[in-house]
Amino acid sequence: MKTNQKEYLQKVELRQDLKWLMQQSQREENWKLYEQCKTDLRKLDEEYFDLVPKAFVSFLIGSRSYFHQVDKIGNGYFDHGRKMTKGRGYRCLTEIPEITDEMRDSMMSDSYYY
Repeated sequence: MKTNQKEYLQKVELRQDLKWLMQQSQREENWKLYEQCKTDLRKLDEEYFDLVPKAFVSFLIGSRSYFHQVDKIGNGYFDHGRKMTKGRGYRCLTEIPEITDEMRDSMMSDSYYY
């Protein structure tokens, strides 16, 4: 699937708006609107976000290392809709072939100290 960062960020904002509207309609017990938002959100995920190219990356935040599957658009990486840049604290961003069990175990053992 071919997309650009501007379109991706617009879709992320639309998804956030739908989630917010879902929460509001649930609080107000407007179940018809809730179901419509849920359907629209599922459709957006299936037709767009599931088709966006993915990549496995390793990076550091502070002194902790992380391994995630993120969206890759052009040369940019996006984690939960946010661009991964040094200004946002992502250091040593490197694309890796896959996330191994050893990497998962490393993150879990590191989380014990924090």
